[in-house]
Amino acid sequence: MEVSICHTHYGHDTSLEHLRLSTTQREIIAAKLQQGVSREGILDDIREDFPGGFQRQHLIERQDIVNIERAYGLKTVQRNENDQ
Repeated sequence: MEVSICHTHYGHDTSLEHLRLSTTQREIIAAKLQQGVSREGILDDIREDFPGGFQRQHLIERQDIVNIERAYGLKTVQRNENDQ
């Protein structure tokens, strides 16, 4: 059996949508969630802010915020009043 290894990736440039949010960006979002800012409010704030041009955080989606909530242990479960 013969195996070929490609140590570098070829075929496309690094695109913004494939990059991860930086730790700083994630911490800022987590802090806003702790302050009680809604997910929609966070999305609006990020998408309205373009001081240094278009960056990865401007492509954030609601699921990214949910993932940050989970990672930082901020997600609160709201149950129906009828749940025991």
